[in-house]
Amino acid sequence: MVEKNGGLARILRLPKIRHMGIVVENIEKAVKYYSDTFQMGPWFKSRVPAGENYLRGEKRINTEYETASTFSGKMEYQLIEVKGGDRDICLDHIEKRGEGVHHVGGYVNNIETRISAYKELGVGVLQTGVVHSGRKVGSVVTKYAYLDTAAIGGVVFELIQIDVFGMNISSSRFWFELGSLMGSVEKMKL
Repeated sequence: MVEKNGGLARILRLPKIRHMGIVVENIEKAVKYYSDTFQMGPWFKSRVPAGENYLRGEKRINTEYETASTFSGKMEYQLIEVKGGDRDICLDHIEKRGEGVHHVGGYVNNIETRISAYKELGVGVLQTGVVHSGRKVGSVVTKYAYLDTAAIGGVVFELIQIDVFGMNISSSRFWFELGSLMGSVEKMKL
C-alpha cells in the first residue's frame, strides 16, 4: 500500500483546477449560447484527431471529437461534441445525463507517475489517451487521464500533460492564439 508522506504526498495532491470540460450535443449552438449570454470568447475550435485512447486501461478505442475552448483568466472552458467513434465516457455522459459539466482538470508534468500512484491507492482510471496535434508546424503531444472519482461527489477529475517541442506547458489563450496562426486550431467567428 502507498504511504502518503513526503514526495508521494505531492504526487497525490490534485493540481490546481484550470480546466472544465462540458459535453454538448451541438458545439455551434453551445458557443453561441455562452458567447451571447455570458460574453465568453474568443473561442478556438479544433477537431481532436484519433489518438491512442484506452477505456479503463484495457480496451483501445477510437474517438472523434470536436472541441471549442475559451478562457477566463487561467481557467479553460472546453466544450466537447462527440462526432463518432467508439463508446467512451463522453458519449456515456450525454446518453445518461445529457449535456453538462463532464469533468474538471489540472495540468501536470508527470502523468504516468500520478496514474500509478492513484492506482495503488485504489483510484481507478476511466479513460486515458495520447493525442498528437500541430502537425503543420511543430509537435504538440497531449496526454490525459480521467480518474474514476465520480462515485463520491459526482466529479470526474482529469489529469492533463501537454508537451510542445518536448517542453511541458499548461493550456492558455496564448497557445490557442499561436495555434490559430499556425493552422492547428480555428479561431471562431461569431
